[in-house]
Amino acid sequence: MYPYVLVSNRGPDFKSGSNFHFAAGGTTEAYRELVNHCCSKWLCLCSDNLYSSSVASDFGDKLEVLFIENERYKKYYYNFISEYLYPILLGFPSKAISDDKNYYDYCYVMNKMVENLKKFKNKNFIFCDYHLYKLPSLIGWQSRKIFFWFLPFLSLEFHSPLYKEIINSLSSCDVIYFLTDSYASNFKESYQYYFPNNSLNSDIRVAILGANKIFADTNYITKEDFKKKLVSRFNFKINASSSKSIQYLLTVSRLDFVKNIPSIIKGFECYLKTSIKNFELHLLIIAPPHRQNSNIYQSEQILISDLVTNSPYKNRIHLTYERLNIEELKIIYKYCDMFVVGSMFDGMPISALEYCLANKGNGCLITTKTAGVYSLLGDSIYTFDPDQKESLSQAINAIQNASKNNNKYKMFYMKQIAIKVTLDQWLNKVKDDITRQYD
Repeated sequence: MYPYVLVSNRGPDFKSGSNFHFAAGGTTEAYRELVNHCCSKWLCLCSDNLYSSSVASDFGDKLEVLFIENERYKKYYYNFISEYLYPILLGFPSKAISDDKNYYDYCYVMNKMVENLKKFKNKNFIFCDYHLYKLPSLIGWQSRKIFFWFLPFLSLEFHSPLYKEIINSLSSCDVIYFLTDSYASNFKESYQYYFPNNSLNSDIRVAILGANKIFADTNYITKEDFKKKLVSRFNFKINASSSKSIQYLLTVSRLDFVKNIPSIIKGFECYLKTSIKNFELHLLIIAPPHRQNSNIYQSEQILISDLVTNSPYKNRIHLTYERLNIEELKIIYKYCDMFVVGSMFDGMPISALEYCLANKGNGCLITTKTAGVYSLLGDSIYTFDPDQKESLSQAINAIQNASKNNNKYKMFYMKQIAIKVTLDQWLNKVKDDITRQYD
């Protein structure tokens, strides 16, 4: 057992007394693997409205939950993290509906974590994700510190004043992991800009976090399974008498403004207005809620629901806010003809790689050029600009006008890349890096 403690904002699924805490975020599975293979403890945060002296999870005694007073936790997580820090880190200051007035509450929570971590002074630490950016600089004793930054790290032109503090704190870590070469490069350039007289002593590494390889196992899934899932999850009405074939455009993401779901809906409507194809195209949206107590995300859900309800093509748009399990997603991925990622900035949208692994082999991927997956899959992707509603329509038309063999080749290539960056591959690389000093 290697002497690391994993520290994160959200934890795994766990039961606290009679209350349930549900894991959130696409990186939770990565946290679990790190704890299983590299860590003796997992420390996470939770509001004390779920407090119980008895916490049960499949991590047993490894999991330790630090309960924060509910009002303080809301100011920390919803007001500072969700409504201020997250938008500005992603280059959307206009989306921030809060400001830094809750910075004190953020610092209070970080200092509570430090007090809790003092009992692990003989351990080393793995910090997971941007919520904890200040924590490394508050550790006043000698421990090896590794930080995983799972968001994009943007170039200087998108920085807010807070970036200097973030970079200063992260640079106190021994190792910092980013998802792509460009994010790592942006960090190093930013450090030199803010601290021109200092040398960066942190080891900057890149580890691409992909999908679980289980998504590649779809041979047993049939078209009939797909039709049943359309009915059960989307209340889809299948018209057996229609002479037109049906195609499906899919997007899967958490309910989050950065995912640009409204732009996808508007682009889809633009396509239908001008399309004269001899098939029916339907849009499937899977968008489980995220940070439900935050006003910014509640507003996003209202906007999306209103767009669907008032769309002249609402019979072609099928929206669910329910969370689908892996088996259900595999069924949907396999038979959808196109998958769209609308994010302007997104670390590495794992759902797009899940789609590549699970698709039967003739699907196409549409993304923005600033989504992390674009740097990985490049020319095999069809691209669009979510700020231009006709852009998605043009991408769909480009797919329809391309030869089937060309699209199959593109998907074949993307599958080869996706299988090389699975969660297992990421874990093997990271585990080798983390444990090498003990070999």
